[in-house]
Parts: sequence; structure tokens; C-alpha cells
Amino acid sequence: MRLYNNFFDRIGTICHSYKKNGLLIFEKNTAMLFEIFQQSIKAEAPPAGIAVYLLAMWYDAHGNWDQAHRMVDNLEDETACWVHAYLHRKEGDQWNADYWYRKAGKRRPENSLEQEWDIIVKALL
Repeated sequence: MRLYNNFFDRIGTICHSYKKNGLLIFEKNTAMLFEIFQQSIKAEAPPAGIAVYLLAMWYDAHGNWDQAHRMVDNLEDETACWVHAYLHRKEGDQWNADYWYRKAGKRRPENSLEQEWDIIVKALL
């Protein structure tokens, strides 16, 4: 029984639950996930099993732009294009960034790079 309680205690830190039509529904707590992801940047290695997009954002925050770029450089889906656009914006290559924002179906934001990083990571969690 203790394992069961610990499991649900841990789940409670990253999602909340409620009953709907007799079913137990779990919804993720993006704020908590974001906090955990931010804390992971202090580690030597990225968290195991995260999506390539989050991996790119982790490497970027960890100060390794080249590795972040390699993670998405050959991907063409909209999410990869969004991360790719952000990376070129950070690099200062606005023309290239705008190209990737268009491929992602987005426009270059006017907020700070830090704010955009937060927005992208929260959207990916």
C-alpha cells in the first residue's frame, strides 16, 4: 500500500485529479513540470526520455547552442521549425529565424528571448 501512496503523492506534484462522470481524470500541472524542467538544467546531462524538442531547449539553456541546433536541424515538423526559429533568433540571424517562424506557422515574437524560451518549453511540456 505504501508504494501506491507514494506513486499518487508523486503524481500529485505534476498533475491534479478530479472525477468526471465517475472517471478519475488526471491533468498535468504545467507550472510544476516547468519548474522541474528548469531545475534539470543544473544537471550535467538532460533528463532521460524527453522529446527531441525539449532536448534542444535543454541544451540551449545549458549553454550549448550548437547541440540544440543539431537536435532540430534536420526536422521539418512545425514544432521543430518553431524551436529552430527561436535558436536562429537567439543567434541573431533574423532572416533565417523569420524563415523558420514562417515554416512553423508563426511570426517572430516581440518579447524577450527568455520569455520565448519559457513559452516554447511550457507548450512542449
